[in-house]
Amino acid sequence: MIAAALDRHAHLVRAQVDRDARIRAGIVPAPPLVLLAIYAEEIHQEAVATGWEPPVVWTSLDGLSLRLLACCVVARDRRVARALR
Repeated sequence: MIAAALDRHAHLVRAQVDRDARIRAGIVPAPPLVLLAIYAEEIHQEAVATGWEPPVVWTSLDGLSLRLLACCVVARDRRVARALR
């Protein structure tokens, strides 16, 4: 169940990075990993503002933790790594 939730979050992270790239294309283009880092920092700041702490036990109901973990999963994705070369 956690794996499926993480996959959903990773899909949403990829979609957000793609949207951010399209928005910035005409202004200031940025590599996918930079956009991902910006997005992850925004999520982290939101999490900290709500009192979030890394979970001791992971569940599929902890959306903030899963979204941050999904950013890590996307960063490790070979497609993102190839886009950076």
